Amino acid sequence: MRKYLTVSRIAFMDRLAMRSELFFGIATAGVRLILARILWQAAFAGKAELGGFDLREMTTYYLIVSFIGQFDQSEGYAWEFAAEIRNGTFGKFLARPVDPLRHFLAACSGRSAFQILMACAAGLAWAIPFLPLLAPMDPVGVLLALPVLSLGLLGLGYVNYLTAIMAFVVQDITPWHMVKNNFIELFSGALIPVSMFPGWARAIIEATPFPALASLPASLMLGQNADGYLRSLATLIAWNAALAATCRISYARLSRSYEEAGA
Repeated sequence: MRKYLTVSRIAFMDRLAMRSELFFGIATAGVRLILARILWQAAFAGKAELGGFDLREMTTYYLIVSFIGQFDQSEGYAWEFAAEIRNGTFGKFLARPVDPLRHFLAACSGRSAFQILMACAAGLAWAIPFLPLLAPMDPVGVLLALPVLSLGLLGLGYVNYLTAIMAFVVQDITPWHMVKNNFIELFSGALIPVSMFPGWARAIIEATPFPALASLPASLMLGQNADGYLRSLATLIAWNAALAATCRISYARLSRSYEEAGA
C-alpha cells in the first residue's frame, strides 16, 4: 500500500500546482447554483413543493450537488490514462511492479482529496450570500452521506477506468466518454432530483450506483431518504464488487492487444 499512498500524495501535490482549473470549476458550480435558483423559482410559481422539496430545500439541494460534482477527478484522469495507452507510455505499468487499477484509483483519490477540501471551503463561501434562501442541513444526514458518497466515487472510479482501458481497442474514447458522462449526470440526479422521475424510472435509477453521486447524499443531508439507507449501502457495495471484477477481467483481455503490438 505504501507505493499507492505515494502515488496519491504526488497527485495531491500536483493539484496544488494546477490551481486555475480548480477555480474555474468552483466558479462554474456557483453560476450553476444561481441559474438553478432562477429556473426553479419559476417552476414552483406559487407551489408549496415539488418532488418532495420546497423552494429553499431545492436551492440547498443544488448548492450541495454543484459542489459534490467537483469531488470526482477520475473522469479527467481517464483521458490521461487513455492517452498513455495510445502513445505507448503505458509500458511503464508492464515494466514496474505497479497494478494499473490501483495506480489509477490512488491517483484519482489524491486529486479528489485536494478538490474536496477546496470545494467544501468554496461551498461555504457561496452559501453565505444565499443563507436566507437555504434550508438547514441535518447533521446526522451529513454523516450518513459520507459513506454513500465515498462508495459512489469509488464506483465512478471503476467506471472511468473501464472507459480509459477501452483505448486498448479503439482510437478515441471520446464518444463513449461523453455519452457515459451525460447518462451519469441524469441518473445521479445532478440535473433533476431523482424523486421527480416517474415511479418506474425512479426504481430503475435507484437500482444503479449513480444516485450516490448527487441525489442520495444531497437528500440525506436535507434529512430525507434515511429509511432506505441500508438498502442503498448494500446496493453500492454490490455494484462496487461487480465493477471491480469487471475491471480486472476487462484489463486482462483488452491489454493483450497492447502486448501483442510490442508496445
